Amino acid sequence: MTFAHLHIHSEFSLLDGAIRIPELVTKVKELGMDSVALTDHGSLGGIIKFYKECKKQGIKSLIGCEFYLTGDRDDLDNKEKTKDNMHAVIIAKNNDGYNSMLKLSSEAYLRNFYYKPRVSVEKLAELKGNVICTSACLAGFLTRQCSFDAEKKEWFSEENRVQRMYERMCELLGKENIFLELQDWDDGSGAQPAWNRFMLQFSKDNDAECVITTDAHFLTAEDHEMHELMMAMQLGTTLDRYKASSTMRYGDWPWVKPPEMMLESAKKIGCKEAYYNTGKIAEICNVEIELGVWKPPTFNPKEAKDYKEFCTWMKTRQDSLQ
Repeated sequence: MTFAHLHIHSEFSLLDGAIRIPELVTKVKELGMDSVALTDHGSLGGIIKFYKECKKQGIKSLIGCEFYLTGDRDDLDNKEKTKDNMHAVIIAKNNDGYNSMLKLSSEAYLRNFYYKPRVSVEKLAELKGNVICTSACLAGFLTRQCSFDAEKKEWFSEENRVQRMYERMCELLGKENIFLELQDWDDGSGAQPAWNRFMLQFSKDNDAECVITTDAHFLTAEDHEMHELMMAMQLGTTLDRYKASSTMRYGDWPWVKPPEMMLESAKKIGCKEAYYNTGKIAEICNVEIELGVWKPPTFNPKEAKDYKEFCTWMKTRQDSLQ
């Protein structure tokens, strides 16, 4: 069973991911892997290109997205909305999962866009049994329930919030589909190594499984400088100012690493199973997209907010023509 990268951001994570899809698939193949996921920020826009390229090169495509989760309902006015964007990596296990992800992604842009396209946590119930979910990065749905003590290098959760959030996600998606994500990096703050320790203990307490990822935003280690230039563009600043600031700055670690490096990272963290679990997930995720067939969205005009107003206008129009 080979390792599979489950957390990858392409150029479709606009001005954040710097990986071009053809090069990604080629690199994965060169490194001896037979599957890879695409999990762009809040968007499934690159999936068809990704799917086609994987088919072309004989690599299994894992269809994913890093959704922005929120507790805000879709019907809230912007004045009532919060910025509680929590990340969750979602990967389709089957076509039902993929189709439901498309629906939630569209609704996120149309009905709950507030700085980011967001999915209400409760709507994840529509994906139950059909997707895999990982806890993502330090902006993930579990990490957001914690605070980091920089002096003690420890994470702590008040009022058992992490446990409650985990249990809620298990209810919504199925416990067997929730994985705790580990990453091997340290920006000097100690936050990620401390989070790894927190997750390892949490996994033991809850009989939960872990996976290891790189949360890759660029293809090779040599692409780091280019990615920093892209991030400076996103923030509207110069490269020198970006480098001098810690705001949204990535380190030199989130690139598409070979399997042997990922195995060493898993051993270093203390969870070799996190490496092998990626392959298990790749095996159970099987999506086949029918290409070359038009599938226009269905639209029920009676669900439109101004449907009654439209009917009144139409009747008035018809009466005037008689």
